[in-house]
Amino acid sequence: MGRLMPQRMIQATFDPTDPEQSYQVLYTGVLRKMLDWIQEQVGHAKRFHDEFEYLAQERGMRVGSELNFAERVLHDLEQSAAQLNQELVVEFSRFQPYCGELEQVQERLRSVQQKVVSKRAEKEPPTDEEKPLLEVLTTQRRSLEEVRRQLPGGVALEDLFEHLKSLYRKGHVEMEVRKRE
Repeated sequence: MGRLMPQRMIQATFDPTDPEQSYQVLYTGVLRKMLDWIQEQVGHAKRFHDEFEYLAQERGMRVGSELNFAERVLHDLEQSAAQLNQELVVEFSRFQPYCGELEQVQERLRSVQQKVVSKRAEKEPPTDEEKPLLEVLTTQRRSLEEVRRQLPGGVALEDLFEHLKSLYRKGHVEMEVRKRE
């Protein structure tokens, strides 16, 4: 358990006059910390799964195997949460292997995270028509009118939107839209 969540402390004072109650307080603390940690990991797994779905749907990336892997990890975490109860925590001979399995799931979750980061960073090369647009774009916020004015040869608004959409799907640009005041 310490390797799964090294930063989490469980406070339980041992009372020599009532050792059984002391152990119950300890087991309850362990159960609560474990459930909180697993729910945190489930939240991460759902975010990574959603990220793969986004990459597939919005950017048209092929992430089928990564999405399936993320789904399996999410399923395993949810199953681990369903198995966890006070009886399991009390029975050390079952709890220790359970924690070992959770460590393996945590390693697989880290792998999912690395795959998300890697896939998100992938970029398809821009076309010759898109290159001038990329050259005028900066990391600073700019209005569409500014970008359009800086493009050589003037570009039709429809073409500009198509190029921006294509560059967005290829992973070269981020877009932000807001209502005018």
